[in-house]
Amino acid sequence: MTHFPVYDVDWPSAGNTGIAISDGGKLYVYSYRSGKVRQVPVTVPLSGLRTLPYEYAAAKMIRGADVAPDGKLAVFSARGALYTVPVDYGHTTNLSTAIASNDKDPAWSPNGKWIAYIHDKGLDSQVMLRAADGQSKPRALTKESDVTYSGPLVWSPNGHWLTYTNSMQQLWLVNTKTGARKEVTSDPQMVIGAFHDAACSPDSRWLAFSMHLPNHRRGLFIYDVDSGVLH
Repeated sequence: MTHFPVYDVDWPSAGNTGIAISDGGKLYVYSYRSGKVRQVPVTVPLSGLRTLPYEYAAAKMIRGADVAPDGKLAVFSARGALYTVPVDYGHTTNLSTAIASNDKDPAWSPNGKWIAYIHDKGLDSQVMLRAADGQSKPRALTKESDVTYSGPLVWSPNGHWLTYTNSMQQLWLVNTKTGARKEVTSDPQMVIGAFHDAACSPDSRWLAFSMHLPNHRRGLFIYDVDSGVLH
């Protein structure tokens, strides 16, 4: 009935002549008669008061966090930005400079020098890598614009590999130095968050995770990073 390439359909509501649906923040109607989907134009009249700059306590909307390996700093994602906060003394640093984007799912590298995160601009998201001190420009580890990405972002202990999941619930490994990627597997049920428990072995050779089986239960799998074989 629908074939939206990026986002899942949300909030379907059936009526006499069609089905109202939401996708990617836009409204659509599927017509029973024509079998076609048309977008519903929406205009929200505003006085302009809510578009003025204002201050808001980001601490009230923390969505992700991680702690540096030495335990002296923490990184938080809140209101679309990344912040590093010292445990004892010092100042909070805003690492995000992009406007109208959502930086989320931060993950500190094992050596403490890098922070991986997902940079979401609405219709496009990428897995990014930036210096933890904020002194250099972030670098994209993914390039595709037709899928979205999500965590967990799990570092291998040697810092060479990082896991991520795309909107088709495919689990990937990306080399943080070369950008080379390996598709590990995909969840047969395509359930959001299917690979939430991914973990690397201490020697960085194995990636362990669970995923759905044909009987809808979950099974435990391990992936050999060196050979690319799934067990």
